[in-house]
Amino acid sequence: MSFGERYGGLGEGFIEVHRVKPVADYGGDVSVDPETDMALLCPNCHRTPHRGPEGPLTVEELRQVLGAGGMG
Repeated sequence: MSFGERYGGLGEGFIEVHRVKPVADYGGDVSVDPETDMALLCPNCHRTPHRGPEGPLTVEELRQVLGAGGMG
C-alpha cells in the first residue's frame, strides 16, 4: 500500500522506526547505532512483530512470515 496514494501529503514518505532490541532489555544508558539497532518499517509491519505468539518476532522472523504469506 502506498501511504502517499491513500492519505495524500499526510502519508507521503511515512515510515516508523523499530528497535531491533526491545527497550525493556536495555539496562541504563546505551549507545544506539541506527544501522544495526533500528529497522524502518511501515506501520503495519511495525506492529506485527509485537504480536508474535511466543513474544516479539525479530525482523528476520517477520521477513520469513511475510515471505510465507502470513502467520496462519
